[in-house]
Amino acid sequence: MPNGTLFQTYLLLPVQDLDTIYEQLWPGIGLVLSILIVLATVFKWYVETFSQLGDAVDNSQKIFQRLRFWKKPTGQTVLNKPQLYPGNLMTKENPKGKYVDDNDNLSNLGEIIENNQLINVTGPSGIGKTRLVQEVCTVRLKDRFQLVIEVDFESLQNGEIEDMFAHAQGILNRCLNNDRKEDYFFIAKNFQSPTIFFFDHYDHVKLNYGLHVKIYKELIEPFLTNPNIKVIITSQVKINFVQVIYELEGLSNVRSIDGRSEKDLTSNYGAIKLFCRLHNDYVDKFRKKARKSFTLEQIGIIADLCNQVSNNPLGIRLLACKSVEYELKTIQGQFTKLLQKEIIPLYGELSERHLNMYTAFKWNYDTLGEEEKLFFYHLSFFKNGFYLRNIPHWPQFNDYLETTETVKKFYNQSLLRETIDPDGEEERYEIYVLFKENVEWDMKSKGIAYDKTYLLEICHNYHTLLQKIHSWLFDKDNTDLDNRSISALKNDALDIEGMIKWCTDNANQDLALDLLVLLEKILNEVGPYVISEKLYDGLLDHFKSGKPRARLLMSKARLLKSSKSRDLSPAPIREALQILAEQTSIDKTTGEIYRIGANLSGELAEFDIGESIIEKTMAFSPEEIEKIGMLNYAFVILEMARAQERKGNFDLAAEHFEQSKTLMTGYPLQQARACNYTALFYWRRGKFDKAEKHLKQAIVNYTGIGEDRWILGFKTNLGLLYSDMADLEESLKYTNETHDALKLKGPYSWFQINKINKGRIYARKPKTIAHFQTAEALLLDSYAELTKIKYWESAALASIELADLYYKYNRPKDATEFCHTTLSLCEDHDFTRYMRYYRALCLLGLMKFEDGLKDESNNYLLEAEEVHRSVDKNAWLSYELTKIRYNQLKKYHSHPL
Repeated sequence: MPNGTLFQTYLLLPVQDLDTIYEQLWPGIGLVLSILIVLATVFKWYVETFSQLGDAVDNSQKIFQRLRFWKKPTGQTVLNKPQLYPGNLMTKENPKGKYVDDNDNLSNLGEIIENNQLINVTGPSGIGKTRLVQEVCTVRLKDRFQLVIEVDFESLQNGEIEDMFAHAQGILNRCLNNDRKEDYFFIAKNFQSPTIFFFDHYDHVKLNYGLHVKIYKELIEPFLTNPNIKVIITSQVKINFVQVIYELEGLSNVRSIDGRSEKDLTSNYGAIKLFCRLHNDYVDKFRKKARKSFTLEQIGIIADLCNQVSNNPLGIRLLACKSVEYELKTIQGQFTKLLQKEIIPLYGELSERHLNMYTAFKWNYDTLGEEEKLFFYHLSFFKNGFYLRNIPHWPQFNDYLETTETVKKFYNQSLLRETIDPDGEEERYEIYVLFKENVEWDMKSKGIAYDKTYLLEICHNYHTLLQKIHSWLFDKDNTDLDNRSISALKNDALDIEGMIKWCTDNANQDLALDLLVLLEKILNEVGPYVISEKLYDGLLDHFKSGKPRARLLMSKARLLKSSKSRDLSPAPIREALQILAEQTSIDKTTGEIYRIGANLSGELAEFDIGESIIEKTMAFSPEEIEKIGMLNYAFVILEMARAQERKGNFDLAAEHFEQSKTLMTGYPLQQARACNYTALFYWRRGKFDKAEKHLKQAIVNYTGIGEDRWILGFKTNLGLLYSDMADLEESLKYTNETHDALKLKGPYSWFQINKINKGRIYARKPKTIAHFQTAEALLLDSYAELTKIKYWESAALASIELADLYYKYNRPKDATEFCHTTLSLCEDHDFTRYMRYYRALCLLGLMKFEDGLKDESNNYLLEAEEVHRSVDKNAWLSYELTKIRYNQLKKYHSHPL
C-alpha cells in the first residue's frame, strides 16, 4: 500500500466476536454438539406434537436457547429491503469531478472494511479522508452495504463536556430520526442489513479526552454489538481503540522532474494530474483563456506547489483554482514567501503539522477583496451549511445578484464545499471548519465582530420560511404544499437552533420564542422531532409571565411528551393553563394552548386537564370561538369526544367525533388525526368497516406531505384492526411494513404499539414453542416500555394480550396475573368500557371455572355481560378471539347472552 499505510491494532474490543471464538472451539466439540442437536431436534418434535405446552415450554425454551447459541455460523446475512435515513449531508467533491485514486486506496480500504468492524481512516486535514470513505461506500461497496449513515461531528465546538456530548448526541439522533432518544444498544439490534456508520471529523471529539471516552462508550460502542454494522471513524490523529488504522497520505508526486517527459509526469503522478485537470476545468468553466499544454518548466512548478501542500487534494485545489488568473511562477513565489511567516496559534502542535494547509488557505483567502472577506466571515455563522436562497443581500454589494455570485465565487475557489441537497435541485454550501476557524481568528485579531443587523436579517429570513411552512401545513384549503422546503427544513433545523440561541443571547427573545415554537410545531408534524430542550431554559428565564411564557411551556410540554421525560410533561401544561386563567384577552394563542393541552391530556391520561379545557371552551360565545380559531376549537371537540367515550356516552362521543371531522374540513392533515381517533373509537366498539374506512382516509389525507411518521401510526392501527378480525396475513403486512421505520423514526409510543400487534399475530398463530417465545418477548417488552412512559391505554392492551397468550399455552398463573393487571389499569384510568376490560373478565371466568370455582366464574361472567350491555350497540363479539373466549365461558355456564 504505497499511499494508505495499514496499522493493525490488537487491543481487546469491548464486545467479543462469539462466532470467532466458536470457530476456534468447533473442531474439538463438533461431535458432542452434533449428538446434542439430534437429541434436541427429537425433543423439540415431541414437545410440539404431544405436549400440552405447559411446563414443557419453559424447559424446551432454555434448551433451544443454548442450542441456538452454539449453532455453527453459516456466514450468511439476511438482506432486508433498505430503509432510508436522512443522516447528515454527504459532501460532494469540490469541485465536481472523478475521484483521483492513483494508489489503490479504493480497493485497499474497501477490503479492510469488508474484513473488519471498526476502522480509523487518518491523515492531515484536507487529505481527502471524507471523500475517500464516501467514494468507497457509495461506489466500491454499494452492492455490499445497502445503507450508509454519516454522522458528522464537524459542528462540535469547545465547551463543557455535557454540552458537547448533548450536541453530538443530537447530531446522531437526527441521523437516525431518533426523536425518542431511544437507547442505542436497542437501535443497533434492529439493523438486519449490512450497514456502515461513518463518524466523520472525530478530531473535534478526540481533542477532549473526557468527551472522547463518553462518546465512544455511549454513542459508538453500542453499534459494535451488531455484526451487521461496520463503523468507520475519520480523524487527523490516530485512534487506538480501533481494529485497523488506515493512514491516508498525499497523492503521488516527484521531487525532481529531471529526465522525465511531460506525458509521464501528467499521466502517472496523481498530484500533478489533479492540478492539471482542475486548471483545465477552470479554463473551460470561465473561458478566460484557451486550453494549452503545459511546458516541462510549468509542470516542474506544479510539482513543487503540490509538494508544498504535501500533495494534499484540498491544498492542490486551493492553488489550482487561481492558476487561471495568476501565472504559475507568481503563485509559487507568493506561496513560498507566505510559508516563511508565523502561523496563527490555533491548534498548537497541530498548527505546525498542517502549516502548508493553513498557508494554502491564507494565500487563497488573501486574493479576496476586504468586503468579500467580511461577507465570507458572516457565512461562518451557519453551523451546518446553508441554502443559497436563504442568504440575504450583503449591504455592501450592489445587489442580491452580486451576493449570490460571490457565494459561488467562494465555492469555485474551494473556500466553500457544496453539500448534497436531498432533492438535488438547490445549491447548499458550507465552510470547512478549518477555514471557519482561520477567518474567525483573522477577524478577531482585527477587532471585527459580526454585524448584528445582518445576522438578525438572516434570522428573520428563516422566521419567514418557518411561517410559510406553517401556513402550508395549518392554513385552511391550502393546496400549495412545498415538500422541497419541508425536506430542506430538516437540514436547516440545527442552524435554526443556533439562531434561537443567538437571538436569546442578543436581546432578541421575542424572535427566538417565535422561531422555537414554530420549529417545534412543524417538526412535530413532519419530523424528525429532535430539538434541544435546553433552548427553552434561557427563554423561560426571560419570559416570567403572560402568554409568551404559556406558549413556551406548552411547546416544551409537547416535546417532553415525546421523550423519555414524558412524566415531566403535565407540570408545564398546568402552569400554562394557570397563566391563561389570569388573562382577560382571548385570541389564537389562547386557542393554540387549549388545543395542545386538550390533546396532551388524553395522551398523558391527565383527564382533569382536558375536562377543564373543555369546560372553558364550551362556555365561549360564537365570537370567542372565532377568535381562538376554528381548527383549535375542533381539536377541543375531538378531545371531548374521547372523554365522552371514556364515560360511556357513546352516541354523544360519535356525534362529537363526526363534528370534529366536519370542522376540520379543508385541513386535510389535521383531519387525518381526527379520522385516526374516530377509527379507534369504532374499532373499540367492534365496528370494523367504519374503523377501516377512517384509517384509510387518514392515510390518504396525509400522503404527500413528504414525511410518513403519522402514516406509520395509521398503518400500525390498521394492523391491529386486522389482527382482531383474524386476518393475520393482512395484519402482518401492515405491521412489518411499518415496524423497522417506526423503530428509528418514531413516534416511540407507536413503535411499542406496533410491537404489541406483532406479538398478537404470533400469539394467534398455531401453537409452537417458537411462536410462543416470539409473542411473549414482544408483548413483555412493549408492556414494560408503555408502562414506563405511562401510556396506560396501550399498556392495558399489551397486558390482556399477554394474559390470553399465557391462557392459550396453559400457564394459568401468569394469565391470571395479567388479567388482574389489565383490570387495574382499566379501572385506574377510566377504560372499563373498553373491550380489553371485557376480555379480562371473560378470561378470569374461564380460569376460575377450570379450577372448579364455578361461583366465582359465574360472577365474572355476569360482570362481563354487564360491561357488554353498558356499551350500547357494540359489536365486540364480531371479533373472533373475543367471541371464542366469551362463547366458551357461556357454554360452561349454559346461559347465553
